[in-house]
Parts: sequence; C-alpha cells; structure tokens
Amino acid sequence: MNNQEAPGASKNADPLHDGNPAVFDPYGPTDHTNHKQDRPPAVVFDPYFGKLPRDIRDPSGALRAYLAVDRVRKDPALNPVEDSDIREMLRDEGEVCRDGRVALLLAIVDDPDPRWFETVEQLARDTSTETLEASAQAMAALGDERFIPTLIARLPERRGRNAVREALNAFGEPALEELGRALSDPNTDRRLLVNLPRAIVEFANQRAADLLIAALESDAPGAVRFRVLRALTPKRRESLQHRPPV
Repeated sequence: MNNQEAPGASKNADPLHDGNPAVFDPYGPTDHTNHKQDRPPAVVFDPYFGKLPRDIRDPSGALRAYLAVDRVRKDPALNPVEDSDIREMLRDEGEVCRDGRVALLLAIVDDPDPRWFETVEQLARDTSTETLEASAQAMAALGDERFIPTLIARLPERRGRNAVREALNAFGEPALEELGRALSDPNTDRRLLVNLPRAIVEFANQRAADLLIAALESDAPGAVRFRVLRALTPKRRESLQHRPPV
C-alpha cells in the first residue's frame, strides 16, 4: 500500500473543509479558518427566557409558562397581565398556544398567588376541555370566592364538569350556599337547575342534605326533584351521614 501523501496534503486536513463538494458542511462556509464564528451558539439569549442552552427551548410553551410564573413569584410588584410573555399567551390562538395556556394554569396551581386572578379569569374563556379543567383547578388553588359564580355557571357544560364540581367543593361553605340559593331561585336557568343537585351532594355533609330535602319538598320542576332523588341514593345518603359539616 502506498502511504505517501499527495503533494500539498496536510496530516490535519479537515474533511469538512477540504474543498470536497460531496461532503455536507452543517455550518455552510468552506473557509475552515472562520467557520467557528458561523456556528449556532451553544447558549442563546431570549427576551423571554434569558440565557438558555439552545436545545432546552420549548416550542410547546410549557417552559415559557413555568418561567413566567417564576418571574411573577420573584417580583412582588409585577402584575402578571403586564408581562409581555403572558400577554402573548392570552392573545394567541392555535393548539400550541392552547398547550401553553394549559401549562400556565397548571403552573399557577403549583404556585398560587392572588395576583393571578385576572389572568385565570381570561384563560378560563378558552372552552377546550383541557383548558376548562385546568382553569377550574387554578380557581380552586387561588381560593378567590369571586370565581364561585363562574364555576356554577359552567355546570350545564358537560366538558370539564367533574373538575368544576371538585373546584366548588374546594371552596367549601361559600360555594355550597351559592349552590343552595341557585337551587331555590325560581329564575335559575333550567339547564343549570338540573345540574345543581349532583354538585350539592358532592359536599357530603348535613347542610347539603338539608338543601336537597328542601328542594324535594318545594314546588321545583319535576325534572329537578327527580335529580334530587337521584342525588339522594342510599350510597350518597350514607356519605352525607358520615361527613362533618363544612
């Protein structure tokens, strides 16, 4: 075998930059003396993220959401709706943006702060199942009683209904009393009325039982009293007897 080098060849020749057009050069320039300056930087500066390794950037928006919550936590004077990244998540549409909004709501659940009220209120306008469920969880985590009417108004909607009932239950007595008032109000929309007994029985205490029995003895529409009877099945009555008052 002939081991002699061709004239002018270098032992340290760079196969990516030896002038061979068949070799793919990921950085483009064929001048290997300057190619390092053309490489994508290992660390990038993003107005949302700050300094981050390039491969950690998350196009789904989940990372943006958690970093936004972290910024709010670290700056007591920051109103979340004034944050440019959060405003963008509130404004944009599409599946990727919706994933980001859900991630933001779940991040708020993990780190609740009263300042998130307005943001959660706006995010709750998204009617996708995932967002409805996540916004109900965020409302419960924040514990702001101003959310109670919003949650009650959602009961006629099948999507996210279980999460809504759980959130109402988390508010305790204030939510139960609001549900009771709606159940006894003759002007309450029928679609809401028929969903109130199940929401009330979930509280599983004596006050809930009293509200349901009062509705059963009232002149409420037959469909509503039927739902009350269904709520007061033996299994649910047993749970009412073993739960302390709210």
